[in-house]
Amino acid sequence: MAEPYTVMWWVPEGHIPTLEEVMERLELLKAEGPTPQAFTFKDFYDSSEAAWRPAAAEARK
Repeated sequence: MAEPYTVMWWVPEGHIPTLEEVMERLELLKAEGPTPQAFTFKDFYDSSEAAWRPAAAEARK
């Protein structure tokens, strides 16, 4: 399987991710696969499951 080279995640409105944040999310995706903290178009998570909404992310487990 090919290694991912793009990553998606939900951020609060107005937040602009840094390159460091992007690389951390990409490494998380490579290490753990798709999660609410880092996902792809193929394995998408709704904004209600976003990592910055811990209760929603925990409920999905």
